[in-house]
Amino acid sequence: MARWSLYALLLVILSGFLMVFLLWYNSDQRLFQAAKQLHSRINQGICELLFSLVCLTAYTCWNQTNQHHRTLTCGIRRLLAILASTNLLYHFPPLFIMLWQFQRDPHRIQEVLDGASFSSMMFTAEVCAFTLHYWLASLATSSIVVLMLTAGLGSPKSHGRFQQHLAISAGRVALAASVLQIPVGMWLLSVLPSTQQTDLLGNDLASTLLLVTALLATWMLLQQLGTIAWGDLYQSAAWRSAIYLLLVILLMSGALVRSRRIERRADSGRHSIGSVTARNITVEKFTALVQSPPHGPLAKRTGESLSLPTPRHTATVRS
Repeated sequence: MARWSLYALLLVILSGFLMVFLLWYNSDQRLFQAAKQLHSRINQGICELLFSLVCLTAYTCWNQTNQHHRTLTCGIRRLLAILASTNLLYHFPPLFIMLWQFQRDPHRIQEVLDGASFSSMMFTAEVCAFTLHYWLASLATSSIVVLMLTAGLGSPKSHGRFQQHLAISAGRVALAASVLQIPVGMWLLSVLPSTQQTDLLGNDLASTLLLVTALLATWMLLQQLGTIAWGDLYQSAAWRSAIYLLLVILLMSGALVRSRRIERRADSGRHSIGSVTARNITVEKFTALVQSPPHGPLAKRTGESLSLPTPRHTATVRS
């Protein structure tokens, strides 16, 4: 399983660099402008990513050796696994959410973000809700991957008792994380911007359909995980759990991305309307000044701006 984790981490790193390259290739500068506000945090995140990669690589290479290890050596190896698996959880979710917040509000790009501002922004309701949501989603996904590797790739009867117990435990953990997603998802929906809330709750038909379909897939996922958690372990249940989880991820992500795009278009429309209104007001004021009477405000302002000092002539009286 360590090799699968290493391959997954490498795939995530490559896909992340590919997404950043595509944004740069399409001249989309919003992410790069927002990244300027979190420059030091991004550098720290890259270091943490490399640290997790080193820890996971060391654990994978160490785990492939069949030598008998002492208690201290086993403890160090397990510590490497814990560091590699949890290091990215408390660094990247808040960072990515803050980057999106800066992209969403272009006025915040000009702000100076110091340590105190970063800390206060990190503990806002939206950042905390998204972070907890990602933690539970990561736990459920990892558990279902373990379930697939132990029960989905072969008949459960052909595995040993330890593997069956591991698969059932993974199903129970995935079930608990999925059930906890229900109140966390309601909290997350309540802290979203009002435009996204209205789009997800009926204002936009496509976003609402994606959300409703994702909820139905979540219900089907809970049914399969409940069956596994009670000890009724079979191969088809593991596969159906993985398929339903994939559907939930795709549908929820689609609903969120679409609502964000609609919100971005609405914001850009408001900014464009505001600029056009301001320009029209300026034209109307200029027209009113031009059409004002000779003794109106334009004449006064013109006289004030163009008035020259009257020269004083001294008269010479000749006697």
